[in-house]
Formats: sequence, C-alpha cells, structure tokens
Amino acid sequence: MREKLLELARALHALANSTGEPENIRLEPTKDELLGEARHQFKTRLLREAHFEGLPFHETGWEILLELYIAEAEGRKLNVTAIGLDGHIPTATLVRWIALLEQRQLLVRQPDTTDRRRTWISLTALGIEKLDFCLWACIR
Repeated sequence: MREKLLELARALHALANSTGEPENIRLEPTKDELLGEARHQFKTRLLREAHFEGLPFHETGWEILLELYIAEAEGRKLNVTAIGLDGHIPTATLVRWIALLEQRQLLVRQPDTTDRRRTWISLTALGIEKLDFCLWACIR
C-alpha cells in the first residue's frame, strides 16, 4: 500500500509541475538533481553558522542522513568517527542519533572486515528512498 501511495504522490507531483505535454512529465528526479539538493541542504546550515558565529544551527538527524547520502553518491564510506566532523556533532549525540536512525531502519551499521575496531555506517534502501523523495520535494 505504501509503495502505491508513493507512486501516486510522485505522479501527482509530476502532473502539477508539467507543462501539460505528456513527454515533459518526469516521475523521478535525476541522481545529480538529488545530490545537488543534498549538498545545498548540508551547506545551508554551515552558512547559517558562519553568518551567526557562535550560534549552533544543528538538525542532527537530518545532517547525519544528508552526510551519508552525499558520501554514498560520491562512492565514499563513512564510519562513526567520520560522520559529523564537518558538522561538529558531539560523539555522544552522534551515537544516540545513529541508534535512533538505525531503529527506524534508515541506516545500518556494518563491521569492517579488515579492522574490527571500525564500523561502517550506510543508508538502507528505505533511507535512500525517503531522502530521494524528500529532496525531490525540496527541489520543487
């Protein structure tokens, strides 16, 4: 049922933004469009903090998801210590958010096969789908 609702929402969104010509209707955004919006969303917070020095503008869960989304699109892997370096997320906060996002099945932890001290963090298929849909809505 959920998939049908998402498909219908995408179709309605495309129709609302089309020029009326069937060949101009796109149900799916390009990966470049989505990646560009993810980078824009991530950069926006950094710019706010730069202009309002000393005031934290953190949206921790969103920043973690965006950082993982961008890293995956760029073919990079992130471990727990690498996430949040740009956003200056305290480790305890980061660990709590990773656990919450994992419970919601948006990300997954995977042990490093070559270094047992390290754990890789990546988005699940559900996490990617939700981010794709949210970023597409932000673009339009």
